[in-house]
Amino acid sequence: MWQGREVRAQPDGPPDGAGGGEAALGRRKLPATTVLAVIALAVSVAAIGVALRAETRKLSVPTTVPNVGIVEKDFAIQAPVTTATAGLIDFTVANAGPSAHEFLIFRASLAPDKLPLGLDGRVDENSDQVTKVFDSGDNLDAANSKTFHSALLPGTYVLVCNLPTHYLAGMHTAFTVH
Repeated sequence: MWQGREVRAQPDGPPDGAGGGEAALGRRKLPATTVLAVIALAVSVAAIGVALRAETRKLSVPTTVPNVGIVEKDFAIQAPVTTATAGLIDFTVANAGPSAHEFLIFRASLAPDKLPLGLDGRVDENSDQVTKVFDSGDNLDAANSKTFHSALLPGTYVLVCNLPTHYLAGMHTAFTVH
């Protein structure tokens, strides 16, 4: 029991005669710089969250993938739509015949009829002047159609049938992505 003694705080521990001071309970005053640093961190995290939400709202995600109709025939490629927005694009290619055709997309800054050629008269797919970004793989038989999916960045492209003699016969057209 305390009987009127003077109680003095010790520099490294609880006050004399007191066994339950703040320090004894594990409570210490935080330095002002620590408190300010925690507040600054919390404000920064909140600001980043607000900025991310604002940027996310600016992004426009198309609800549908644009579909570009292409008609291939001996010896032309017809594309009623020659521009699209960057991103995933569907190309529905119909072969009006009478022979089989293929569908390739090259990124190039050259005119559609000026792509580099190999010795066989086909577009040189390994040239450093063009970048092949899509190849249908199998030939598309006459009177058939198929939809191909390609992700395209902004730039100029050339749509091509690269079977022997087909490119030179005129099976190419320009396509621009914004």
